[in-house]
Order: sequence, then C-alpha cells, then structure tokens
Amino acid sequence: RDIGERQRQERQIRRLAYQDPLTSLANGHYLKIRLQARLDALQEWRAEQPAPRFALLLVAIDNLKTIHTDFGQTAADDLLRMLADQLALLAPESRLARLGSDEFVLLQDEATDLYSLLRLARTLRRQAIPAAQRDNLHLEIALSVGIVVVTPRYHHVHQLLRCAGYALSQAQRQPGGGIRFYSRRLHREANLELSIRTDLPQAIRSGQLQPHFQPLVEADSGRVVGFEALARWQHPALGAISPARFIPIAENSQIIIALGEHVLRESCHFIAACPAPEGAGTPLAVHVNISARHFAAPSLVASIMAAIRDSGIQPGQLVIEITESLLMQRPRHSLATMRRIRQLGVGLALDDFGTGYSSLSSLCDYPLDAVKLDRSFVWRAAEGGTGAKLVHSITQMAGSLGFRLVAEGVETEAQRHTLQQLGIVEMQGFLFHRPLPGAEALRLLGSGRLDASAS
Repeated sequence: RDIGERQRQERQIRRLAYQDPLTSLANGHYLKIRLQARLDALQEWRAEQPAPRFALLLVAIDNLKTIHTDFGQTAADDLLRMLADQLALLAPESRLARLGSDEFVLLQDEATDLYSLLRLARTLRRQAIPAAQRDNLHLEIALSVGIVVVTPRYHHVHQLLRCAGYALSQAQRQPGGGIRFYSRRLHREANLELSIRTDLPQAIRSGQLQPHFQPLVEADSGRVVGFEALARWQHPALGAISPARFIPIAENSQIIIALGEHVLRESCHFIAACPAPEGAGTPLAVHVNISARHFAAPSLVASIMAAIRDSGIQPGQLVIEITESLLMQRPRHSLATMRRIRQLGVGLALDDFGTGYSSLSSLCDYPLDAVKLDRSFVWRAAEGGTGAKLVHSITQMAGSLGFRLVAEGVETEAQRHTLQQLGIVEMQGFLFHRPLPGAEALRLLGSGRLDASAS
C-alpha cells in the first residue's frame, strides 16, 4: 500500500511539473527538456549521413489579451482549450505543448518539404479560427504561426525558441495574423533587431540618438516658420540606423517614452536657441511627434511642462504632433489629454492626415491648431484632375474650421506651385531642406540661407 501511494504521489508530482493544467498538454518546462534532448541527438549524427530534420511550429493567439479584457477569463480559457483540441487533431499529444499564456508548440517530424509545413500551418489557422464560433462563443481571433526547420546548427533550446519567436513576431505584423518561416535573412534581421533593442537605451542616454530638424516654410517667400524634430541615430558600429528600423522596436516597449522625452527636451532647447525671424512678431515653433504609447502615459503633460520650463521657451513655441490612428483608437482619452496640453498654451497638430479614416469635419471636436497633409495628397495634387480638386476642397474646409494646413513631402517646384495655386501656405520637404542636425540648422538660420533656395 505504501508503495502504491508513493507511486501515485510521484505521478501527481510529474503532472504538476510537466503538464499544463488548463489544456492537459505538456507544459513549457517539459517541452524544453524534450527539445534539448532532440537537439543533442542531432549533434551526434554522423557527418557522412544527412541528419534528420524536424520542424517546430510556434502558434499564438495574437489578440488573446483583448479577448480576456472584453469577454473575461472564462472566454479566454475556453478559447485556449479549443485551440489545444484543434492542435490535437493535427498531431499526437506527444508532439504538442503549451509554451506560454497564448503560445503553443507543435513538433513535426521528417520536415523535408517546406510546402507541407506551410500547408499544415494553413490548415491549423483555417480550422482553429472557426472553432472559436461554437458553443455560443463568437470571438474574432487572429492566429499566427512561426516555423523553424531544425537542423544540427541549432545547439540549444533557447536559441531555437528565440528563432521561432522572431518568426512568429514577423507573422504577427501581418493584418489578422500570418505565417512566417525562419530563414537566414530573418536570422540577420533578428540579430540586427537584437542589437538595436539592446543598444537603444544607451544611445538615448549617451546622445548617439539626436533629433534633426526639417524646416517648415512659407511657400511664397521661403521664410522659415518652424521645424519638425525627427529622431536620427548614428550607431558607433552599425552606422546610421533608419528611424523605420528603430522607431517600431521602441514603440513595442517603454523605450518609446524615454525616446520621446529625450527628443522633446532636445527640441525645446534647440528652438530656444533659434533667433526670431526678422520682421516677424511670432517666434519659431518646433513640432515634436508623440507616439500612441507616450501619449497615453500619465507622465506626458508633466514632461511637456518640464521641457518648457527647463528650456525657457514660450509654450506656443512647441507643437505636439499626433496621428489619426491615435485619435481613432482612444478618442475619449485622446480628447482629455489634448485639452490638458492646450491649457498649457502648447499647439497641437494632426500628422499624416489622409492616411486614416477620419474626415476634416470629424476633427472639429478636437482642439487642433494644424493639420499636416500627407505626401500622398501632394503627389495627387500635382497630377491635377480629381487629386487637385480634392486638395482644394480640403484647403477650403481647413480654413473654415480654423486649422492651419501644412503640406508634407514637397519635393519639386511643380508640386510647390500647384499647392500654392490651391491655397496652401505652409510646406515642408526636400525641396526646401532635408532634416539637419541642430547645430547646422542654427548656423544656416543665422546666415539667412535656410530658405527655399537652399535646397
């Protein structure tokens, strides 16, 4: 009897140690033990024979947190069990595991045919998404799959799971979820992204990452009326890193707040050093882009106040730029924050107007000072016809609503001429000047050469 009881206790301990209680699949701990054993076996394979390959499919419900928030814990748990059931239809439980809160792993032996793996992943997505519509549970789910074909070059389970995780993250960037294989190209991208993610905080602290300033000009005279601050990073080893690379990485973490505050402070100090334009009573203003995560941070307004105070500028010399998508995502919160910023005397501008779904008339409820017309409208206006009529209508409506209209991405004299004819006064773009380091912008501004003729 004692032996039987001890065996039952041991089985219970194994279940607790190696089994996921919600789905009854193997848990992440047991998966890692099994995977490491398989990787070790691959290392022992004789070089003169081709090593057997297997594949790891990392599957995730991309919007599980949203489902949990909107429908509750029970609905989220039901969905996880449904997905586990669908996985079990495609593979034996011995090859399945729940890795994390919203992630599952499926191991596929003899992975020599990439198309078969792709077909398996597609089948999984096709079967799992309708599964969420049963038992009176109607949930819209987004499912993504990252796939790694495992060869002897993988030595450690953490290396393998990191590669699968990167493939999954690339798949999740597709609308509604997607499927991505891990490849040598993705390997290079993963290493670059890891370097960027690791080095970005230090780049902010050390001053490697600095704002450059692109002039906003009056189209008829070429006179500079302000600047837009644009973050630029000169990495000591990697060279110049495009904002298209490091901004999305920063936006996926709290780093974007530190980055935004750094650009905000530096921009205020820059505009404080700018001389007032001759014959103009209004000092120059600097436009600073604020990300959605930073805009939602409780510290934002205090950071703006501190940047104004420390630099000594007038509040009106600072303009905060936000995007259409930010307004649409959290309209009530956005409106409250915008009102607090306007109470400080700081300007507000809507960036990239026309890339979202809002209309100018729908923006009249927001305390905006300016709307920046996306460069796609600039191109369409220069083509004439419907595009020119559309921009003319936008210009008239912006004036009736009291918004300043700024055209972005102006690159040719023909575009400038067309936009002037349509009534747009303020512009920015490479026709006037590329973004400049602060010291260079100050020198050119002081010399009087920073105008339309300086392109």
